[in-house]
Amino acid sequence: MRFLKFIALLGFFLSVTGSVMGQEKKDSSKDRRGGQKEAEATRNAVAPDSLSKMARINAKLEDLFVYIPVPIISYAQETGNNFGLAKFNMIDFYKDDTITSPAKFSALATFSSLGNVKVILGWKIYLRNDEYLTSGLLGYRFFPEYIAGIGNRPFNDSRTNQDTIEQITNKAFLVEFSFAKQVVKDNFFGVGYSYRNFIEVEKDSTSFLIENDVTGKDGGIVSGLNLFYIFDNRKNRYTPSNGMYVELSTKINTPTLGSQFKYIDFSLDIRKYFKVFKSHVIALQAFWGTQDGAVPYFDLYKMGGANRMRGYYEGAIRDFSIFDAQVEYRLPLWKIFGMTAWLGQGQVFPADGGIDFSDFWTSYGLGLRIMVDSESQTNLRLDVGFNQYGGHAVIINFSEAF
Repeated sequence: MRFLKFIALLGFFLSVTGSVMGQEKKDSSKDRRGGQKEAEATRNAVAPDSLSKMARINAKLEDLFVYIPVPIISYAQETGNNFGLAKFNMIDFYKDDTITSPAKFSALATFSSLGNVKVILGWKIYLRNDEYLTSGLLGYRFFPEYIAGIGNRPFNDSRTNQDTIEQITNKAFLVEFSFAKQVVKDNFFGVGYSYRNFIEVEKDSTSFLIENDVTGKDGGIVSGLNLFYIFDNRKNRYTPSNGMYVELSTKINTPTLGSQFKYIDFSLDIRKYFKVFKSHVIALQAFWGTQDGAVPYFDLYKMGGANRMRGYYEGAIRDFSIFDAQVEYRLPLWKIFGMTAWLGQGQVFPADGGIDFSDFWTSYGLGLRIMVDSESQTNLRLDVGFNQYGGHAVIINFSEAF
């Protein structure tokens, strides 16, 4: 019954955003899949002398961006100053067609003044005519986590009391990969596998993990199969300005696949984009997830992070289920520069509970966008997010948050 309630709630969101789809205007060429190739051909046909000084500078920067990593300097209240390098490349394997989406490759290596270390390699590759899609990541992190407990009100009912946040240090090795086939236009069905090994969990003897005998308090291995369905008719999948994205996923973690914890995970991610005029875009997202079984504390749904509920430290607030939604306004500023503003709300809740519409957390912020790849219309993203208990975070990444 609880599952049906959430499906009904998200179904309402889908029906509302879907009704907007019919009101959209016809896309411009730069929004069509492969439209970046047409734009490149047009640009190459123009005499160099006719290009503005800014365009020439941007072209040189794009050439450098292909080979040189971007320095990362950011700050989060819980992790301190973060330093590192990020590399992001869009590669067009099929230059002779205008259908196949570019492949995305990324690499990130960071460390923080408080001891955090993170190394992540990721990829997302579309094969000819977008008939197949494969994605995945390999990662390692040494990550002092900051946890306020389990539940939507972990701060002893005071959302400004930072003294109750507990530090738990662990190391983790991460492996994920998936493969999907487009069986009907814009509809993908896929299967994936994920492996996460959390080791060397360090905590105080008075930790709530020990006092409450929380599942996963000593670490462990999570290994499972992922079955998923994706509907995606966005014209540009990395900087979308129209269309819709829907992903329904089921993750099954079982000892048969080497997992030390047995549980199942359901999630639904819905995103909708439409233009209000010219290059101004309104983007909407709603996300719901729930888990059932012996879920370790480190795999519970976490609020916050770099993409959803930006401004909250990811993991301070966590539970078996989550619901959050956000709206973002994206607009051009000048030449290669743009900006965004967003507002989001969300909450976590227990597996046998439901959404409390009087108890949402709020996230809001502003972002600067710098186009670093005009071929694929991809931006460097610099976001500053805030939350309602006074915290904030600076996020540097590539492509949009959603």
